[in-house]
Amino acid sequence: MVSDIAEDKPVWYVEDLRPEESQAEVLDGLKALISSIFGEYTPITTTSVITETVGNDTRQYLVETVAPGAAGVDYEWLAGVFLFGILLFCFMKLLGGVLK
Repeated sequence: MVSDIAEDKPVWYVEDLRPEESQAEVLDGLKALISSIFGEYTPITTTSVITETVGNDTRQYLVETVAPGAAGVDYEWLAGVFLFGILLFCFMKLLGGVLK
């Protein structure tokens, strides 16, 4: 009985939990305004290697994942939003001074 278990090949399953169709999200309010001005925010991704060993079989998969920690932040997009906010603030101060 133990020898039968040792001779059986291992069985493993992979289940894909991703949704079948990507549903388009309808934006509204401030999120829609920011998205229309600056574009969609997309975090920085990197290629990760996932190694899976089952019995004597070793398989490696390359997967796109968000970079861990501060490396995954899109600083160019954030800087653009921040600088646009400063520009808008200065323009409003200038306009207020002219109208006063």
